[in-house]
Amino acid sequence: MIVALVKGFRMPDVFDKIANWLTDRALEGADLEETVEQLIDRLIKLGIPLSRFVIGRTILHPVIGAYDLTWTARSNRITVTTIPRDRIVEISTGAPTPFARLALGHDKHMRADLTNPKHVERFAVFARLAAEGATDYAAWGHLVREAVDYSDSEYPVGAALSICTNRVTGFSATEIANIEKLIKPLFIHVRMSTEMYLAQVLLETYLGRGAGKKVLDGQSARGMGETINCVLFFSDMRGSTRLSQELAQDDYLAAVNQYFDCVAGAVQDHGGEVLKFVGDGVLAIFPIDADLRPVEAMCTAALSSARDAYARAAKCQNGPSFGVALHVGEVVYGNVGTSDRLDYTATGLAVAVACRCEALTRTLETHIIGTSDFTKSCTQPATPLGTHTLRGLDDTVDLSGYGLT
Repeated sequence: MIVALVKGFRMPDVFDKIANWLTDRALEGADLEETVEQLIDRLIKLGIPLSRFVIGRTILHPVIGAYDLTWTARSNRITVTTIPRDRIVEISTGAPTPFARLALGHDKHMRADLTNPKHVERFAVFARLAAEGATDYAAWGHLVREAVDYSDSEYPVGAALSICTNRVTGFSATEIANIEKLIKPLFIHVRMSTEMYLAQVLLETYLGRGAGKKVLDGQSARGMGETINCVLFFSDMRGSTRLSQELAQDDYLAAVNQYFDCVAGAVQDHGGEVLKFVGDGVLAIFPIDADLRPVEAMCTAALSSARDAYARAAKCQNGPSFGVALHVGEVVYGNVGTSDRLDYTATGLAVAVACRCEALTRTLETHIIGTSDFTKSCTQPATPLGTHTLRGLDDTVDLSGYGLT
């Protein structure tokens, strides 16, 4: 390598510096894709004859089982691929790829001469790489934690890195030794980057998109919050207590989840944010912004999501029965609770009004109810349902009903 002949230049020192740089990037929370892109550029400039570079890991996620970042010299760009969690379980119990064997902890290192037919026939991916001109394959794996139970199956959580070259002589022993200096800091970066992503996913899953982002951004102290104007959406599943007595536990949970899929799914698809599941009820908001999310548009979105929820339920076998109440008002949106058990949610009179109004959908025999604060800003036609007293509240409220179409 020409670069190695420069006076005073010692290749190992350069790789030590790259390893330190990778560690710094990990500690800084730098973007993994950006780091990998810069790393590949450095390696190529140092004369490492890369034709392919893949790094990824298995993860604990409700849907995604693994992901990887793949770079090829032919495309000169990085593509990110995700693998469903069910597929990882299947791979872990079947015939895994070389990359999966490394990430799942079956092997710590793998090397294949892709000009040797006996090596090539081991895995389908080796045959494909050889057909594309690759001559050498080297890969490393690191187990993050032991097997995790999932749906009567289990798979370990780990990371893997693989590199290929098209050079006739393959990688040299020195090149492999230098790459190995980068493995540990690179895997640390992968783990830290992934776990920040998982923290975001978990917070959004359990708190909602907006609340999750606020907590991750540091707005997590008890009492921190803001007053926001929004359209409130509250729904409650009907007959839940009866179903809990009539159905087996698994069947009952399936019925409740079917209801949540219909209602919460519709809310999210129409731009709302599900704040929490209250027993078998759904509390959601459509925040109002005079410029970007005007009240009329948010009322339309909330009503559309309610109608969409009923349309989804109608397509289900033994679909859920429920009511929906819509209201416009101010809520206190923030962190409440005790010093060691907090919840990020919306509270206030407007929340109470929405919840109390939903209970009237049964007695008024209507599916969707809107308060006068909602109907005056909603452009859709409604049927007046009169003035009503809400349990536990002093003021009466004028209500209107909306059709399902």
